[in-house]
Amino acid sequence: MRLPRIKLQGKTVLYHCMSRIVGKEHLLDQLCKYKLEGLIKRLCRFCGIELVSHCVMSNHFHILVRVPAEQNPSDEELIKRMEALYGKDGG
Repeated sequence: MRLPRIKLQGKTVLYHCMSRIVGKEHLLDQLCKYKLEGLIKRLCRFCGIELVSHCVMSNHFHILVRVPAEQNPSDEELIKRMEALYGKDGG
């Protein structure tokens, strides 16, 4: 069991995240990897975090993200984030 995350208030932090396919099966082909990379990038833009590095393999992936200190994004920034995730037409 992992230790609880240390939360630093008011600081920019880096996190290494990984996820594995259940059963460690090798299910991700090149197209799936490509689509997963695109989804990860869109979600990072939506969340206002920086994707520093990533590696997608056939049964798991690793990402290194930089999370900025707590911020209050403007309405304009929130709209940009929504468009990054859903597109300009909302779908």
